[in-house]
Amino acid sequence: MTHSKNKVWIGLYNFPYKTDNLYQIPNYYEFTQNKELSESTKIGFAARVEGRKNVEYVDGLDSVISTNSDTFNKYYRGKFGFKFEKSKIYKFDYKFKERFYNLDWGISHSCFQNEPFGYGIFEAVDYGKLPILHEDWQVPLDYKYKASDKESFQKMYQTICEDDFETRKKEFEKLKNWMIQHFSNKEVWKEKLLDIYNGE
Repeated sequence: MTHSKNKVWIGLYNFPYKTDNLYQIPNYYEFTQNKELSESTKIGFAARVEGRKNVEYVDGLDSVISTNSDTFNKYYRGKFGFKFEKSKIYKFDYKFKERFYNLDWGISHSCFQNEPFGYGIFEAVDYGKLPILHEDWQVPLDYKYKASDKESFQKMYQTICEDDFETRKKEFEKLKNWMIQHFSNKEVWKEKLLDIYNGE
């Protein structure tokens, strides 16, 4: 089953502060790849290496990393002393993004803290990657593969590697279908934006 015409908007999740002037404006994502779940158990990280993205969780794991490599090398390898001996690092370049996603990796490090948006998580699913989510990412879904810190992340990675492909595929389809079923109404997205533009 493909979803080439499904377009997905992603609601902004709760922020760690309160304000009377904050509007939750949904964003909009279109599934364009609709790839089947990869059978690979290599892990991939495709994001900027800002602190809340927790790139260090893959330190010591067989992985590929696409990121702002200068910052990565200066801080994570230099200042913080992480080795990433089992990681292959690719300097991020937008024109090579598709090539990176089409490498042989099947598990996405999507365990980001204070993630209000989730575009990269949706994109990983679009390319057939099974994400490990952060427990704080507010998804009202009984999804198996979540973690909260480096230790629980690496344990969850081992769990995924030990699970058979059918179990992983079931979780993948559950998450993808939830994304489509709950975030695919373009008209609702338009109405919410119009409400804000019109001051309602």
